[in-house]
Amino acid sequence: PRPFVLAGHSFGGMVARLYATNHPRAVAGLVSIDAQNEDYAAASKRLLPPDLYAAAVLDPQPPPGLVSYPAVELLDLEPSAAQMRQAQADTPLRPMPLVVLSHSRTIPNPFDFPPDFPIEALDSAFQDSQNMLAKLVPGAKHVIATKSTHYIQLDQPRLVTEAIHRVIRRVRR
Repeated sequence: PRPFVLAGHSFGGMVARLYATNHPRAVAGLVSIDAQNEDYAAASKRLLPPDLYAAAVLDPQPPPGLVSYPAVELLDLEPSAAQMRQAQADTPLRPMPLVVLSHSRTIPNPFDFPPDFPIEALDSAFQDSQNMLAKLVPGAKHVIATKSTHYIQLDQPRLVTEAIHRVIRRVRR
């Protein structure tokens, strides 16, 4: 039954936030797990040369482990980021328990980008976008997963479940 506590990783984090923004009575709390957001989408376009941006964002490869899955659905990041930006402008995320989990700041290539990518600049932009997410609601908690790449749920699953339980406890109070 409603209201829900949503947890989303990467692009799924932006989808969860969009749902919470568009359906404020249906969502009581969020856990953002190294979530994509509209600011990072814009930074990617600014930082990547057009050919790399086209390959990485406009025509991406399936994520690891799903390359051979025949029904994998690829993402259309530009319109999704524009939709999130508009939703946030129209109806900002309402105050709710929010935990933002971000990958380690010391792992050299947490997204496993190809070596010709501006890895440091992209990671810096991503960390900035995570800081922005943590400022969306008062009292949000921003946790750095010090031993994790982008896949925190695989590298530190207990950290993710603890964050979800933390939000559920705060919602129940």
